[in-house]
Amino acid sequence: MWIFNNLMRKWPNIVRRHVSTKSTTIATLSAKLSGYGVKQSIVQKALDKVANDVTIDLANWNEDMIHKVVEAFIKEKFPMILVLNKVDMADSDINISRICNKYSNYPIIPTSAATEIFLRKLTKAGYINYTPGSPNYETLQDQQIRQLNENEKLLKCLDDKLTKQLNKVQDLVLFRFGSTGIEMAIKRAVELAKLIPVYPVGCLNTFASEIIKHQHQHQHQHQHQHQLDNLIIKVNHLKIVF
Repeated sequence: MWIFNNLMRKWPNIVRRHVSTKSTTIATLSAKLSGYGVKQSIVQKALDKVANDVTIDLANWNEDMIHKVVEAFIKEKFPMILVLNKVDMADSDINISRICNKYSNYPIIPTSAATEIFLRKLTKAGYINYTPGSPNYETLQDQQIRQLNENEKLLKCLDDKLTKQLNKVQDLVLFRFGSTGIEMAIKRAVELAKLIPVYPVGCLNTFASEIIKHQHQHQHQHQHQHQLDNLIIKVNHLKIVF
């Protein structure tokens, strides 16, 4: 609402200057919204979205039209998603329904950051196999009914306390929402921002990172030094006979 209020306070002056300079609607709006780092292309996209509700010349706009233009501009310039955290709480359904009804025009993603952290900690500790964003996880009992992959380690046995906590996580989060929502929220935010993720690599063949590249180089140097040490040992033990 702050953008709308800023425009409304200055609207008579904006219209007078717009008419006197014979500017286009896009040029006038772009100038007034320049403080938000806006380009004319964004203003044009916002106007295109409300073309059926707003007249071409802003000199004829009323308060309702200005509000619609500002709303379209905000969605174009500042795309938003509503991430509803703490859905692991038993009474979260009430708040989720209330927010969904009030903000139905925005993407809404229910999440449980606490659940995501809990599952990742158990994975790191070797109790479960869990992939972030997955609707389920694997325990030792699940692992024992399938063939293990090469070099795959057996998971640790869950005690009663951890088993109860995992069952609660399944009931309150995974079964109800399909995942913890964290990965989905990040993915949706990147999509809305229309970003192209890039990252530096150390090898164009494997796309390994610089860190992995340096690790491999260090490992190779260590192996080379080890081979050299062995060679020196062998040379020292040679008996030279004339």
